[in-house]
Amino acid sequence: MKKERYAYVEYKDCSSKLWIYKCDEGFSVNDIVEAPTFDYAYNNIAIIKKIKYLTDKHLPIDKDRILSISNKLNKHEFDKYFNPLSFMKNYINKEHLKEWTLPSKNNWVEFYNSTFGGQISYEEDGVLICSLGNCINDDFFEEYTITSRKNLQIKLKFLKTALSELYYNIISEDQFKELLDIV
Repeated sequence: MKKERYAYVEYKDCSSKLWIYKCDEGFSVNDIVEAPTFDYAYNNIAIIKKIKYLTDKHLPIDKDRILSISNKLNKHEFDKYFNPLSFMKNYINKEHLKEWTLPSKNNWVEFYNSTFGGQISYEEDGVLICSLGNCINDDFFEEYTITSRKNLQIKLKFLKTALSELYYNIISEDQFKELLDIV
């Protein structure tokens, strides 16, 4: 029996579950690809976790149901979904961090304030809140997310940089919200 090349991919939205696709020699492990779903009706972003050569009898599902990957994406553009910690480390700008004060703490929450009116707070239940401006003004901005304490200092430095960039109009609110999703 002839062995064919198959890639096991992990979607950006579904961690740890692997899906099988047929692929050619142009793809390798850690490539970020468009993986078709629903019989090629939609494409999802995925990363190739492993590649195997399998015969028809070793396939986990019918060969007729396996779709093919045909498009490789720019790794730098989509790597933030699959390697968020390294993306956050590379995004941190030390010049923007100079504008932030040391944290104020109590038993429940840590507060960080900036010289330009930005605030970040992290509550013990995992709520991370970022705000910009005065809450009684029309240009007040506030967003929150839920995250763990794991790598919290990197996450805070990342958000301090992103909130500074939002204040200086380097990024838009939509871009900030996308960065907040990474945390």
